[in-house]
Amino acid sequence: MTTHVILIDASLSMSVPGTAAAAKDAARSVISKLAPGEQAGIITFSSGALVLSEPSHDKAVLTKALETYATDAAGTDFNKGFVAAVEMFERTPGAVGSIDLISDFQSNNLESASNIRNLPSQIHFNPIAVGHQLSRNSFVDRCVIDLSAAGLAMRSREISVNGDARHGVVNHWPMSADQQSRPGFAWAMQPNGEITGSINTLTADEFDGDDRHYFAFDTPREKRALVIESQSESEPFFQAALKASGNPAVPVSVDKQSEVPSNDKLASYSLVVFTVDKDLSESDLSKLRLYVKQGGTLWLQLSPTLNTLPLLTLPRLLRSCSRSWASPGSKNRFKGLSDL
Repeated sequence: MTTHVILIDASLSMSVPGTAAAAKDAARSVISKLAPGEQAGIITFSSGALVLSEPSHDKAVLTKALETYATDAAGTDFNKGFVAAVEMFERTPGAVGSIDLISDFQSNNLESASNIRNLPSQIHFNPIAVGHQLSRNSFVDRCVIDLSAAGLAMRSREISVNGDARHGVVNHWPMSADQQSRPGFAWAMQPNGEITGSINTLTADEFDGDDRHYFAFDTPREKRALVIESQSESEPFFQAALKASGNPAVPVSVDKQSEVPSNDKLASYSLVVFTVDKDLSESDLSKLRLYVKQGGTLWLQLSPTLNTLPLLTLPRLLRSCSRSWASPGSKNRFKGLSDL
């Protein structure tokens, strides 16, 4: 039986006004032209593939399935689409026919899709172009948060494509608590210490679907470590380990004190090394728990002079921190010295 696999691009660029509707019209045309003894299946794809209908000769069933077609915000992976199409043929023993690829072909990786070159001889490839080529498009492809003496700042790279020309510009956005929103940039500090928000492109273009870039980062911390212990037991060894494993171009300062400091002071350290040498108060447990929950890295070590009684509080600290590590948005939290 002759089978047509209608393979429809559902990537972000298909969201251009009129393009998705044109893709549906092209698919309806394939369905309407099915002759007796022919059938069709429908697959959509972007970064993955989705089967809307297995092969059927019933035009009404196929038309109804086509109505569920929708674009998404992902990129175009032609290989994923062709793998799904070939698998559909394999589920139809003895089937011959064609893969009718409907796309705006904005992505330039079609020729590199190995599955096109490796199609079985009984399967023909039929490309159907819809929509129009964008002559101007801009998008943000990356962003980072910098920490300096002046405070936090967002740095983003905006790429603009105009015909065959392509150029980029780096934008800087100072981040202050009293101004969390401005034209093109908005951010907020979440309870778990993450910084989330969005950046909009500043260059006018023909497609709005990819103009906004969303981000989420752990709050950057200074290259500082705090050793908390009542005696000079581990601090010298820790200093030596830092010198042996750290990057000489990125010095790490190490402070030491005998008591757990305030929450604000803890938050300024990228690493806290806590020597368990006495029983912990509820206040200390609460401070350390909040530090980890907000993105800090905590190392625990047992003092050689430790009595057995303080060990009774250690499971409580580990359990409370484990809950923080597993909380949504928390990406911590044990790191090597070179990660500071």
